[in-house]
Parts: sequence; structure tokens; C-alpha cells
Amino acid sequence: MTGPLQMEEKSEEDHRALLNQGEENELLRCIQVQKIRYVWDYLEKRFQKVGLLEDSNSCYDIHHTFGLGLTSEEQEIRRLVCGPNAIEVEIQPIWKLLVKQVLNPFYVFQAFTLTLWLSQGYIEYSVAIIILTIISIVLSVYDLRQQSVKLHNLVEDHNKVRVTILVKDKGLQELESRLLVPGDTLILPGKLSLPCDAVLIDGSCVVNEGMLTGESIPVTKTPLPETENTMPWKCHSLEDYRKHVLFCGTEVIQVKPSGQGPIRAVVLQTGYNTAKGDLVRSILYPRPLNFKLYSDAFKFIVFLACLGVVGFFYALGVYMYHEVSPRDTATMALILLTVTVPPVLPAALTIGIVYAQKRLKKKKIFCISPQRINMCGQINLVCFDKTGTLTEDGLDLWGTVPTANNCFQKVHSFASGKALPWGPLCAAMASCHSLILLDGTIQGDPLDLKMFESTAWKMEDCDVNSYKFGMSDSNTIIKPGPEASRSPVEAIAILRQFPFSSSLQRMSVIAQLAGEDHFRVYMKGAPEMVARFCRPETVPKNFPQELRNYTVQGFRVIALAHKALKLGKFSDVERLAREKVESELTLLGLLIMENRLKKETKPVLKELSEARIRTVMITGDNLQTAITVAKNSEMISPSSQVIIVEASEPEEHIPASVTWQLVENQEMGPGKKILVNGTIFARMSPGQKSSLVEEFQKLNYYVGMCGDGANDCGQLQLFGNYQYLMQDIAITLMVCLTMSSTHAYPKLAPYRPAGQLLSPPLLLSVFLNSCFTCIVQICAFLHVKQQPWYCEVYRDSECFLANQSNFSSNVSLERNWTGNATLVPGSILSFESTTLWPITTINCITVAFIFSKGKPFRKPIYTNYIFSFLLISALGLTIFILFSDFQDIYHGMEDAILQNREFWLLIKNEFGFNSKSQYRIWQKKLAEDSTWPPINRTDYAGDGKNGFYINKGYENHELVSKEKLKSGDQIKEQHFWTRL
Repeated sequence: MTGPLQMEEKSEEDHRALLNQGEENELLRCIQVQKIRYVWDYLEKRFQKVGLLEDSNSCYDIHHTFGLGLTSEEQEIRRLVCGPNAIEVEIQPIWKLLVKQVLNPFYVFQAFTLTLWLSQGYIEYSVAIIILTIISIVLSVYDLRQQSVKLHNLVEDHNKVRVTILVKDKGLQELESRLLVPGDTLILPGKLSLPCDAVLIDGSCVVNEGMLTGESIPVTKTPLPETENTMPWKCHSLEDYRKHVLFCGTEVIQVKPSGQGPIRAVVLQTGYNTAKGDLVRSILYPRPLNFKLYSDAFKFIVFLACLGVVGFFYALGVYMYHEVSPRDTATMALILLTVTVPPVLPAALTIGIVYAQKRLKKKKIFCISPQRINMCGQINLVCFDKTGTLTEDGLDLWGTVPTANNCFQKVHSFASGKALPWGPLCAAMASCHSLILLDGTIQGDPLDLKMFESTAWKMEDCDVNSYKFGMSDSNTIIKPGPEASRSPVEAIAILRQFPFSSSLQRMSVIAQLAGEDHFRVYMKGAPEMVARFCRPETVPKNFPQELRNYTVQGFRVIALAHKALKLGKFSDVERLAREKVESELTLLGLLIMENRLKKETKPVLKELSEARIRTVMITGDNLQTAITVAKNSEMISPSSQVIIVEASEPEEHIPASVTWQLVENQEMGPGKKILVNGTIFARMSPGQKSSLVEEFQKLNYYVGMCGDGANDCGQLQLFGNYQYLMQDIAITLMVCLTMSSTHAYPKLAPYRPAGQLLSPPLLLSVFLNSCFTCIVQICAFLHVKQQPWYCEVYRDSECFLANQSNFSSNVSLERNWTGNATLVPGSILSFESTTLWPITTINCITVAFIFSKGKPFRKPIYTNYIFSFLLISALGLTIFILFSDFQDIYHGMEDAILQNREFWLLIKNEFGFNSKSQYRIWQKKLAEDSTWPPINRTDYAGDGKNGFYINKGYENHELVSKEKLKSGDQIKEQHFWTRL
């Protein structure tokens, strides 16, 4: 495209870019969806996302097409099409927040209800609800405003960063970060807060990714390899591509140029397409909460509305039959419609969450999505990581097991206090790591730090005058410390790193010993993985047995290997492919590390087990180590049978396979059978961990990962103002505001509360309570008619339908003690309402007491002092008014109902109720399967004709090229463990 590109702003959703090419104008349409811009592709006839560099670019394309920057014209076109590199969060005006709140459908209905009630003189309760609603809206608007301001301030600095870029026709140019576009070449001079996502193409750097991961451990980034193949750059090798990517919002804390030029990175994504942009968008547009409880709550409100409609037409018929005026008929029918949906419903639905948030906050637990707190009660499976979660964060070095002449040697114990003797193993431990020297302090992964400290060597900045390595002055130098064993080597220079990757389960470095003219490769990683890259003759024959000997004791085992690397010159080091470096190695030995359990692990797992919450361990560590940790933590019983399932990827003509092996006392299974029975999943990459949780959810598990009443309207038209007022405010409202303040029971129950309002136990509770209420009221209604002093309603009374012109008329009842009663004209009271009020009010209080059940999910009711006081006071006041012959009280009740589990289980057993949860179905199938579990069997994958299910999350960002698989270069191994 040539010529200037102009943007014509039409609206937030519809932008148009106009390209002038002589006399012809080509219209380019852009839409913006949740902050992401899309452009219409006239060739493919669909919208394409813009603001990011295409993933189809190869390593060669990125280096040679974008490595020297864009031209000024290309930059201008991209700026107009992609938009600014800015993450802008608008501070919502207060008036707009108010409008959004007030236009909520429930508030609109509430406004209609209160207007109708006020017009009929029901002032006190209406005013109370109005005050409560105003307070609720004000607090909600205030909270939303504060969140908007905080988020705005959080991202504002992102748009004010000054950066230096390389422009093809202008050289180096300094500009604001908001002008960056995908394809720009970014120059990294030193410490910098990254304003975009970029891929490193020259030099290396150390970044702090705490903003994204929460980990304060510095991460080393290496340049993207410069290869000539056409494979997409993310699929270039098995290595995790993130090791080359600098993410927006992270901090560059150290840079290491690889040659004479500056450190360069190509901009990949800008604005809301970046990692930080995704994080902000997840806050602005949270994922919809798909929880049965909320859908059931909506259905319940719809049911109440339908009930109100039925009552509306019934009231119309009754009033029209008695020839009441159309105005009064419509008014009374609408009033009956409005009372079916309680005005205090929002408070009743949210007050429990508010109390839960306050209690969690006291425990220093914060929730960014309060609605999800209710889901915590449904959790029936908890997944744990091992290292740093079940075990201590730090590692203690136990010893090393060197190898020589294809045999394991005597163990060197660090507990003896003796320094590690010099040798290739010592050199590997001193140099094969990703530690950095920052402000005079060595920082990095705790495992690397512990390993390096055990050698008693020290790290310092490179001094090219002291050490003639023929390298740049940015490389790391390792020297023997005062307490190190005597070494003939004066220093070691770390020239290049291939960082550790969870998917690869290893890392390696290219180093050079002072005085040598050749280079050395050192590797460390998972023992099974490292052994694959070693020459078979250097791996002891008893390697599996020796490894198992330590892993079954719960030790964490790391293997180390090395080889000599002969190259012509130092510049060749940067061009070497990882596959060439990591081959034909010599095994040096094993590093044994002790990872102790946290003191909290056993009690927590025991409590979860007693609560019948299934626990699962998902770890990237060795299988046997994980099993031992699980036994020591009592996640599994030491007497449990165990079957190990070993899954392998296809290798050349050998299809993928699953091998079953009975191991001492343990067991396992494929597909859904594995998920239903598995307890330990080992050698799992981060992507596989996420996908595993997703698969658990598909089986209807509620998964936690550790690495939160109805109104009675039977005699509605016979009750008076102050009867409504007392029940609505003194009982119903107070119950709603205090009932949920009962704290959670300190011990977990061995079953979950109902996850949906329409579940049979809850419906049964409501049904039985309704039946009880109806029986009591009918008996009271019939009983009062049998009394000798009972008389029909006086025809001039407001209780007589033809005389009801004012809903708010005063109430009076004169009664003498001779058994005669006189109804004063203008009253709205009847003997029926006088009798039903105390019955329904006491029933309301009783129901509140009964449904405030304590164990097993909440503490006893007497621990909720305010609620208990209110119930006792309400009951005492009701009895006092009853015997003092005061005015009647309107019956209103809205409550949260707990299931009677014992009764419900009895009904389920009697009627043969079967769970619809997928994991329950599979558990039942396995219990009836006589061939389960298979032992000493290998199952191979078919030819694919029948199709196989693959969770895309397992392959996300970990794509393996066919060439790699054919070469048999990297065959990943996954282990699973299960308990029957």
C-alpha cells in the first residue's frame, strides 16, 4: 500500500481507515470488541485481529524482515490501522454509574412497587426500603468508582514510557511508547519497564515477571535462534517460546549484549493484545460466572413473578365480581403482583457474600470476584502442587552421587562439612544455573542457589583484563571461593544459557574454563531426561534402581552431565542450535536434595479427607518422589495398592502407548478412568496442569487449585399497614441482615451443601414448610370460626370488599370481655386476621430459627449473638402484643434454606436416586467392571480411524514439529499415580 492512510472516527465500535491511492479510495473497516481492534479482510471476507505480529512468521522472517526496523511509512500505516500502543482505562463518571445502577431491571421494578405502595399510604416500610436502596446504590457506585480510579492509576504509567527504536530510513529514534507498532525494533539500553510484548533477537536479559506470575525470582531471556527454515517461530523447537519473549508490564533488570551492537527486540503485540492488556481486560470484562445457584435464583424470581401474575388475575376477578371501582380494582391487583418479589431481595442475596468477604479479609484472603465465594462450598476436589505447596519452599542439599567408569561412586554427604572435591561434577554444579549478580547479591531459583552455594565458589562481574576468554564483557564469571576445595581452574566463564523449561525438564550452558581453548557443555535436569542425552556407555546399568532408591525416600533428584565442545571461535557459540549442543553427553552423577513437608500439610490433608474432599497432587517432579511425599503427608495410605501408568508419545513407527505396572501397593487407569481414580499426576508441564483441571471440571467436579424464602400471601388482603411494617422491618429485614453473619463451622463436613436452589432437598424443605404453614393457618382459620364470640365482618368495615377505597385506613377493634365484639366502621381488621397474625408471625420466627441450622456447615445459632437476640426479642414482642391485644403484624418471610441431609439421604436410598455427575457415573462403572484395573499390560494407540479426543490446552504453546518427533529427539514422559 502506498499513500497516506487516514482514520475517520465514527464511533467507539466502528472506525474507518481511508487509503488514498490516486483517485481511488479503498475503505478499510475496523471494529473494536472489548478493547481489541479487528479489521475487515476483503480477500478472506472476515475480520482479522490487528495489533500483533503474525504467528506465521519464521525465525528468519523476524530476524531479517523486522530485525533492522520498519520504514517511517510502514510505521505510519501500522499506527493508523493498529491504533496506539496504549492501555487506557476510562474513569467512569459518577452520573453514568448511577444511571447503570438505577436502570437495573430489579430497581426499576422496585421503583414501580414503592411508588404504588406510597400512593396507597403504606409509607413507613416504603421509606425504609427507599433508604436501604439509596444506601445500597451509593455504596455500589462508590465501590465501582474506586475500582475504576485504581485501575486507571495502575495502567496510566504504561502509556508514558520513553523508548528507543531502530527505524530503517532514520536510524535510532526516541519516542513515546504509545507510538510503537508491531514490527518495530526496540532497543533495550538497560533497566526498563516494558511497554509492549517483544521477542528478543540479539543479546540476553534478565527480567522480573512478578507482575504476571507473582514470582519474584528473576527470569533469564535468551535471543530467538536465527535459522533459515520456514517453520513458525513458536514451533521452531520443543523449547518453551516464552523464554524468548519479553512481556508487557515486566521489568528488565539486567541486560547482556552478545556482541558489539545493542540488545534488540522486535515488538510482537501492542495495547490490549499484550500480556498486561489481557490482564486488564480480564478485570474489565470478567468471565461470566456459570453457577447453577445463580441461574436457579433467577428461575425462582421468575416463578414468584408468575405466581404474582396468577394472583393479579385472581384479584381482578374477585374485585370485579364485587363490583369494586376500576381504579381500586387495578390498584389492589397490582399491589398483589408487587408483593410476590420481595423488595429486600437484593439485600438478602448479597448480605451473605458481604459477611463472607469480611471474614475472609480477617484471614488475609482476598477475592476479586465475590460471587465465586458461594462456589467454595461446592468444592469436592482440591489439586495441590508439590514443591513449595505441600513441601517447604527451600531445599536442603543432602549429597551427590558421582559416576565413573560406568558405575556410581561413593556418596558425598554435605552433612559432613567437607567441601565438594574438584572435578567435572563440581564444575557443572558451579556453572549450570541461571543465577545472576544483581547489586552485589546473587539471585535466582532456590534450587540453583542452594546448588551453587554448596560448591563454595563465588560469582563476579566479568573482567576481560584478568581472564582471556575471547568473549564479551557481559558474560558471567565463576571463581573458587576461600572455602572451596583446591582447584587447578582459576575461573569459569558462562558464555551461553539454554534456560530451564518445564516442558523440556532440563537446562544447559556453554562454558569455558580459564586457560582452555575449547568449550564445555553442562546439563542438569530430570534424571530420566538427562540420561536420554548421554552416551549409553556412560550411564550405569543400575541407573533406574539407584534413582528409585532415592526417590522412594522422598528426595528430589537432579542429574548432571557434560561434554567437550570444539568450535573455531567464540562467535560460533551464539549460532549453535540447542539440539546440537545437547547430545552425546557424559553422565556426571546425581544431586540429591531434601524437600521437607510443611508442618501444615498433614493437618490440612487430614481435614480434607475427613470432609470427603478428594485431594490430587499435580507436579512436575519425579513420580516416585511424589508418591513418597503423598505417603508421608498421608494423602494416601501406606497400605494402598498402586498401579503406575506410563504414557509415551509416538516415536517413528511406534504408536503412542500406555503401560500398566503393579508397583508394591499402588494403582491407576486411562482416559476418564484415570481422572476418576488418579491421585498423583507427575512430570506435568504447566499447560498440562491447567488442562488437567479443565478435564476434572468436565466430569462435574468442583475443583479448587492450590499452587470460597418465600412470602406467604394467603390472607394478604386482610392485613393492615402496621402489621406489614412490623413483620417487614422488625422481623424479615432484620433476619436478612443478620442471619448470614453466623461464622463457618471450623471443621469441614464430609459432604457438600446443595449447589442449586432447585435441588430436591431444598425444594422438599420449602414444600414441607409451606405445607406446615398452610396446615397451621387453615386450622387457626377454621378454629376461630367455631368460637362463640366470632361474628362476620361488619358491612361498613374496610374489610368488606365493596368499601375498600383506602388501603391505609386506621385499624381499631373494640372487644368487651362478655364475648361480644363490635367492629368500628372504617377499620380493616377482622377476627381472621387477628387470629392469623400471631400464628404466622411466630411461624416466621420459628422458621428463621429452624433454617439457621448450625452444624455441619455453620457454627451453632447461639454464636450469632445479634441474630439470636433479634429472634428472642421478636418472639417476646410478638407474645407480648398477643396477650396485650395490640395491633396485628403482617407476616413476611424470606430465608436461606439448608438441607436436612439425613432425611434426604433416606429418601434417595428409598427411591434409588442416582447422581448425574460424570465422575459419579464413572465411579459406579468402574466398581462394576471386573477387568479394572489392568495390570502388566501395554495398550497402543490405534490408527486414528476412530478418532481421539485431545485437549488443546496440552498442545498450547508447546507444539512439537513432525521433524522432531521423527528424529526421536525429545520423547516426553508423563507419569500418573492412582489409588483405588
